[in-house]
Amino acid sequence: MKAISIISIIYGAIVLISAIISLPIIYLEKILFEKIPMMSHGYGVTFNMPDLLGDMLNKMMIVMPLQAIINVLLLISGIKMLKKNNIGITYAKYASIFSIIWYIFYAIFMKSVFVNLFSMNPIFRNIGEGFYYFIVISGGIFACAYPVFLLFYLNKKSF
Repeated sequence: MKAISIISIIYGAIVLISAIISLPIIYLEKILFEKIPMMSHGYGVTFNMPDLLGDMLNKMMIVMPLQAIINVLLLISGIKMLKKNNIGITYAKYASIFSIIWYIFYAIFMKSVFVNLFSMNPIFRNIGEGFYYFIVISGGIFACAYPVFLLFYLNKKSF
């Protein structure tokens, strides 16, 4: 159980730091992308880059704080489990469930943005949705593997 506690602390801290660092970067990107004029990419389609990327960045400003909150809970759960406190197991289960729900929400939330980015170019238009599903599945394996493992491992554990 000590290893799981330490892994939860490390995993929670890394993802928390990632979410915290990404928020100001997303905000700066939003400011920069607002300055880009409308463009044509040579295929007769004009697109408004600030609207397209602004939509993505607005969505990221919603999902990243949620990810930070979930990983604070995972970090706290790791500390509590390290101290052999049963509430840590409960927190870890909640953090795992919320992480899985978060990833599903994120995947659905970002689909419109991702597919729109590919649809701008006729060459990539046909592969955009398929590539999106590949990214969602491979990202889901990475993002949800530890939360799913925790749910199964902690199912009947106590101190």
